[in-house]
Amino acid sequence: MRIPGLAGLLALAFLCATHATLNGHDVWLRAENAKPTAGATVQAVRCGREIANLAALDGAPMILLGELHGLEAVPAFAVDLACRLATAGKPVMLALEIPRQEQDRIDTFLASKGGPTNEAALLAGEFWRRPFQDGRSSRARLALLEAVRAFRAKGVRIRVVAVDDAAVPGPARDEAMASGLLAARRSGAIAVLLAGDLHARTKPGAPWNATIVWAGVHLRAKEPKLVSLANRFLGGEAWTCLGNSPSDCGIRTVKGRGVAPDFRIERFASTDSVGFDGVFEIGPATASLPARDDTRTRR
Repeated sequence: MRIPGLAGLLALAFLCATHATLNGHDVWLRAENAKPTAGATVQAVRCGREIANLAALDGAPMILLGELHGLEAVPAFAVDLACRLATAGKPVMLALEIPRQEQDRIDTFLASKGGPTNEAALLAGEFWRRPFQDGRSSRARLALLEAVRAFRAKGVRIRVVAVDDAAVPGPARDEAMASGLLAARRSGAIAVLLAGDLHARTKPGAPWNATIVWAGVHLRAKEPKLVSLANRFLGGEAWTCLGNSPSDCGIRTVKGRGVAPDFRIERFASTDSVGFDGVFEIGPATASLPARDDTRTRR
């Protein structure tokens, strides 16, 4: 019997704890690219927790999710959303703020059967092992990749693309992320980008730099119909960094800035002052620790 790795256990716990169906029904699908045949077995896929007001995204060709790094439920929301969009009929490209240098490891993991050996190979990448853990290389991000792997094995058409670039410094990262996403985009697919909330802004500028151009600005210039959503949550804890040193990162209390107790989408009447078209809510804030630390513990 194959023993599940950390990612498998986390994804299994997520799916069990958030057992739900789309509009009260299971989502049924056949394996990708398979032609219907008499007596063919049809698999049921449960994407995750129900997302209230999901219809607010109808017709959006690109969706930006601007997150607070280091939260457990945000990657769960992203993979849940990707699954629901894919099972509704269109393939999904899930773009992540992970360096493109990790793409080969991600592809290999997604094509594997999972488990400790394949998980360890994925986590051997520099992104997961770096001293400065800013919340992106978290247990929840690992669980997201395991959930995608499991969904793909059942025929759900989700493709993961790493769009950050470890070789690009400073503000140029945003242009590189946008370029990476646009280059990887395929006709007919819905693009979902999960990135830090600043990167998802579709209007330029920040209090410390009035001229900075975020990835969302570049993306809206190419895809005017995109929808950019800011992260909202109830009070709790998150893995956050208060500086640029590894010692500046840890679990900290975060104030709530949302109202919904569970997954929910809200669209604004118009784009706000920093370029968001609405919010995605995740309920209570729960911290997600670095996946690297889990690996060390197991060893």
